[in-house]
Amino acid sequence: MEEHTADIYLNRDGLAAGSLVGGRYRVAAEIGRGGMSRVYAVEDTRLNNKLRALKINAADRAALTAEEAFMLMRLEHPHLPQLLDYYPPSPGSGEMLVMDYIDGQTLQQAVKARGRGLELHETAAISLQLCSALSYLHRQQPPVIHRDLKPSNVMIDKEGRVRLIDFGIARSYKPGSRFDTRRLGTPGFAAPEQESGGQSDSRTDVYGLGRLVRWLMLGGECREGFHGRREGEVLPPWLLNMLERRPEDRLPSMEEAAREIRLWADSAGAGLADNGKAAALGFAGGALPGTVSVLSLSPGSGATFLCLMLARYLEEKGRPFQLIEAPGGEPEYCALIGSPALPPAPDGPDPRYRRLGGVRASWQVLHPEPAPAAAADQDARFRLMASGGGEGAVIVDWSSRWHEAALAEEWASGSGLLVVCADPNPARWSKARIAALNRLLRMREAAGLRTVWAACKDAPFPERAEWLALLPEKPAIVIPYLEPSEWYALLWEGMPLPRKGNAAAALRQALGALSALLPG
Repeated sequence: MEEHTADIYLNRDGLAAGSLVGGRYRVAAEIGRGGMSRVYAVEDTRLNNKLRALKINAADRAALTAEEAFMLMRLEHPHLPQLLDYYPPSPGSGEMLVMDYIDGQTLQQAVKARGRGLELHETAAISLQLCSALSYLHRQQPPVIHRDLKPSNVMIDKEGRVRLIDFGIARSYKPGSRFDTRRLGTPGFAAPEQESGGQSDSRTDVYGLGRLVRWLMLGGECREGFHGRREGEVLPPWLLNMLERRPEDRLPSMEEAAREIRLWADSAGAGLADNGKAAALGFAGGALPGTVSVLSLSPGSGATFLCLMLARYLEEKGRPFQLIEAPGGEPEYCALIGSPALPPAPDGPDPRYRRLGGVRASWQVLHPEPAPAAAADQDARFRLMASGGGEGAVIVDWSSRWHEAALAEEWASGSGLLVVCADPNPARWSKARIAALNRLLRMREAAGLRTVWAACKDAPFPERAEWLALLPEKPAIVIPYLEPSEWYALLWEGMPLPRKGNAAAALRQALGALSALLPG
């Protein structure tokens, strides 16, 4: 295992998976980067490989003094990530901050996927959680001012819990100082006093939260340098008060802002969850636009065969993709594709998987031998793997197990494209599966996501038209039935794309039609 210090970040390629940082943290995947920093998901080798987030800043862009870092490490609040470890910059090495890993998405990602402003109860729930976190920061001695409230610095997990992240420019308030040492904040969200280099205090965060709330209401609209409201825009009085140019004219505290937001939500009849979470956001609603979920309406309907053939077709056409065998079932892919030699160790965040192929054509297959012990954070590790830097569409074969795990339903509800496979045996279309599928399809329809049907194992028989009429819409593709001799020949050859036989031409035509629907 290769050990690195933070100066490796200067390398354009960054840290490779498996690299050891600080003698303790093993890199699982890169999860973000900016002009002068990178963020990685890492495993804490001293704590059962628990996932953490590691941020590396360039040495000349260090965000914190050691005193400030240790102050932040003492903070503990449900809507703040815990700063767990800190490595100050040294000659040839950047600054490193180790924090809680948050399995979720930023507000920027969530609202972009939604494509419109949030509902009132969602906006209120998010805002109140942020008020709680900021109020806690402002009550510290000396007060901690975040100073960079923006959508990419707020994360929401699958439970609807909000976390305020990135203390890159947070500072303790210095009474008596008229000016900050440099202009701070993000254009479009920074308070007027930040733009002019004036002193920032708790009212600076009041303004920043106001801009963020307005952004949520308008579905992601933000104009740099804009203060107040646009022509014809109706904003609640309390929000206008938060957006006053002069700090002394704004709501004086986060406690006051929280009181006004709650009164606003109550007066509008917006029911807030008792725990204050914005559960309606979750991961649904197009949070995974570059992914394709393929599922079988009933066991044996053909999802796995369709995924394997689609991967072979894309390979043949030179198109990039990542195919993932879904977790939770018996490993099948390795045997189906000819039992290739697998890497001895995982090269990604999920130890259950081995990657075959390259960056453009990647197969993530379950290892036939189970891992010695179940890794912590398995769902988070799967998400990291599935979003880990490959090219082309990410295709997940959920097969017939899609209704058995929250991860599968969550993923299928947010995928850019869903393919539902149905065969001519409706005796296996159970009421429970149909009910679960209808719930999933309603979620996708509300989010404006595309779902197509694949009629699989198609063959001529008297009731064929009746079978197809049972499907809720005309199938986008029709996959032909393979004679047993054709099927067993493919199976023993490692599931290549058939080139001859009665079904080969029809199968290629269907795969061509499906490939045209893939995102990316």
